[in-house]
Formats: sequence, structure tokens, C-alpha cells
Amino acid sequence: MPALFLAIFNALVSLAVSVGSKLALFAARRLPVIIAATALLVAIATAYILSMKSLALSLQQTIPDVVIQVWTWVMPGNAIPCLMAVLTARLIRWSYQRYEKLVVFKAKSVMS
Repeated sequence: MPALFLAIFNALVSLAVSVGSKLALFAARRLPVIIAATALLVAIATAYILSMKSLALSLQQTIPDVVIQVWTWVMPGNAIPCLMAVLTARLIRWSYQRYEKLVVFKAKSVMS
């Protein structure tokens, strides 16, 4: 009985090691692409936020103080960060959908 248990245990361990090594190889191949895509998205979002902030600051000099005061009555103080979060989420979703379409296209080309 202990020999059967050890044989089953060794088989399960070898299966787990095999699956783990394939998963590690998959992650090692994809990880640089994921990191690069994430860095690119962060860089684009940061550049967009900074450009919008600089545009808003340059426009603020030409806008009368009364208009800015009325703007604060209508819009909350955290409106710009909230809008940037929404736009960044849309950008991430768009890039994910493009990646997903590319994967489906590659899968179809491999299958045929």
C-alpha cells in the first residue's frame, strides 16, 4: 500500500512540476510584452494628463475670475482626475480589445 501511495504521489508531483514549468515558460515569454504595454499606457496617460493640465493653466490666464468661480459651483474639485481615470480605463480597454483580436486572428491562422 505505501508503494502505491508513493507512486501516485510521485506522479502528481511530476505532473505539477511539468505544468508549473510550462506556466513559468509562458509567463516568461509574455511578461516583457505585458510590462512594456503597461509602461506605454502609463506614459501615454501621463503625457495626456500633463498636456491637458498645461493647456488648462495656459487658458486660465485668459479666462476671467468670475468664470472660474462659476465653474467651481458646477464642477467638483476632483472632476479632472475622475475624467482622466475614465479615459485611461477606456484606453486600456481599447488596447486589450486590439490584443484580443490579434490573438484570435493568430489562432485562426494556426488552426487553418
